[in-house]
Amino acid sequence: MKHKYLIIGFSLVIALIVCTAFFAVKDNGGFQEDEIITLDKYNKIVSNKDTAVLVYCSASWCAACVKMKPVIEEMESYDPKRLKVLRIDSDRDKEVSEEFELNTLPLIMLYKKGTMKWTWTGKLERNALRAKVDPHLF
Repeated sequence: MKHKYLIIGFSLVIALIVCTAFFAVKDNGGFQEDEIITLDKYNKIVSNKDTAVLVYCSASWCAACVKMKPVIEEMESYDPKRLKVLRIDSDRDKEVSEEFELNTLPLIMLYKKGTMKWTWTGKLERNALRAKVDPHLF
């Protein structure tokens, strides 16, 4: 009888681990945070004709980027039908980093139909970012 409860308990722990891992993977508009973004992939994503693309270039060691992370996470779910967020890690995504000479972070760029509409270097508050992005969503 003890073995039966032990097996049930073990099964519940395994199920909890699997569910936690499943729900911990966040939808980032189709772009995985740990996925390497090559320059070709970057160009393909920003040329999207259906949605605006907010490109966020950052690094884990950048204090301003860490402070900006909650704002970017909120933008990922702000208007997913009209806006996609593409995160570029300057250490991981070397091709893109070299192309844009990412020396100052964070760097934020907004593309609409493949054309860069707006760019910003440095930390930006949520309302200021929305004010810059909103006119390009319609």
